[in-house]
Amino acid sequence: MGKKDKKKDPEKELAKKARKAHKAEKLEKRRLARECGEDLSEKEDDDEEEDIDKVLAEVARREAARAEVVVSRIEDEEQRQEILGRSNCTLSTVGRDELWLFGGERREGDGCRVYGELYRWRVDKNDWAQISSPNSPAPRCSHQACEVAASKLYIFGGEYATLTQFRHFNDLWLFDCKKMQWEKRGQGKIGPSPRSGHRAMSWRGQYLLFGGFFKRHDSESIWFNDIWIYTPSRDEWTEIITSTIPGAVRPPGRSACVLGIAPNDLLCIWGGYSEVKCDTALKAKGKHHTDSWQLDLSIFINSPTDFSSSSLRWERLALKGESPSPRSGMRAAGTKPDLLYVFGGVHDDDFDKSSKPSTFFNQVFVLDFANRRWYHSPFTDPAPAPRLGAAVAFRASLLYIAGGTLETRGDREHAFDDLWTYDVKLRNWKCLITPSVLEEDDVIQDEEEEEEEHSEDTNDSDDNENTTRNTEETEPPRDVVEDEMKDEDVIPLTNETLRDFFDRTREYWLSQSNLPPNTSTKDLKRAAFQLASEAFEAHNIQT
Repeated sequence: MGKKDKKKDPEKELAKKARKAHKAEKLEKRRLARECGEDLSEKEDDDEEEDIDKVLAEVARREAARAEVVVSRIEDEEQRQEILGRSNCTLSTVGRDELWLFGGERREGDGCRVYGELYRWRVDKNDWAQISSPNSPAPRCSHQACEVAASKLYIFGGEYATLTQFRHFNDLWLFDCKKMQWEKRGQGKIGPSPRSGHRAMSWRGQYLLFGGFFKRHDSESIWFNDIWIYTPSRDEWTEIITSTIPGAVRPPGRSACVLGIAPNDLLCIWGGYSEVKCDTALKAKGKHHTDSWQLDLSIFINSPTDFSSSSLRWERLALKGESPSPRSGMRAAGTKPDLLYVFGGVHDDDFDKSSKPSTFFNQVFVLDFANRRWYHSPFTDPAPAPRLGAAVAFRASLLYIAGGTLETRGDREHAFDDLWTYDVKLRNWKCLITPSVLEEDDVIQDEEEEEEEHSEDTNDSDDNENTTRNTEETEPPRDVVEDEMKDEDVIPLTNETLRDFFDRTREYWLSQSNLPPNTSTKDLKRAAFQLASEAFEAHNIQT
């Protein structure tokens, strides 16, 4: 029998049977529901994971029981690394020396964890602490945070998302970084609708918000292009109303754009992401925007209570220079609102997913709204790996990059737990907290699962002789592989990840493993990956 000698892990076999049984049970429930005319969407949520409302209610109950502020020092670098292992959180510069990290999310197996902790990093002293304060906001990701007044950090919106459920927020929170106190603000009748993926910034002592999206479980997403301003002195929101006369144009709704203020109070946006309907598709497809727009807010300087004007119009903005290729998930920060450093991102060809995988970036671009120009900021190695959803902040002449996500094979997500600075004057990177190496299971697990599925479908009449012959016919001789691979071919390329390095040089490391001929394919791959990992790490240390 072709797979007769292969020993199977009993626990793995039980887990596989359990997954198949669960899948069969779900299919049966769906069939019965269709026959009865029932809506199964809520039932499926209950089967898979706990209801979001119950989770958030339990969080609120725990927060209500908190009586005092607790400052917990974090001395161990592994703990700091664990904190950074997330994406879609915020990293905010407060004062001259502090960076504050809040929220974020991380995929864990078949689930998703959303964070609600608040951390303070005093950079000069390298002092890390978790700040646990009464009346804290609910856990969230894809929100926006910025310092509007001295030591006053404002946080708006975001989402609590699982694999099947969404809950968008439209609450505004103020955290006093001196008193370490949370306060819910802007609870009047008028305000932005629930959303995430919006962009916000401080403008003339106010909190300015643009765009975002709202997703319902049973319908398509809504993409916003509205503008809201929160005025702390009056504790109220006001929407900026632009002209609606015939011929007036405005940017399409979007999330995750780059937002800035050019001189003379010109609000500027670039890029972003939304979904569009196609005539040939049942579902909306993703669109990476590359357009630029501006809006003159100077007319509101002398009338801070009235943010509506029939003459207020969006205008298209022409930017020169070397702009980024279409992408989303990039993050921007800068010392001035008109000079922003843009990092990372991803491009998904949503119209042809079967043939083009996602492309991740680690480039740094400079967007100079004052001069209406893009610049590509080159750098030397080492550099952070390509990613999306990283947290960014700017302090002095340094751009800080923390966390983020990279999709590995099989749509698995790897959460980076590193911390980097980019010196915009010297144009070089410095790693402050070293990233964890991608686990070998992330690299080869999908191949093993594919092999298992194939082996289950293979006819058991195949004998060992045929199996051995087929293997010899499809795998090149090891001495041939060695001749084809040159020394320079087995050195990591610039910005190449471990996964990409192993994919490119796999056959070489298989030829170097020196294991017995009857070694299983799984063990061969593990040995080859170990050799590749050692070479990858040694090269990074030398450079």
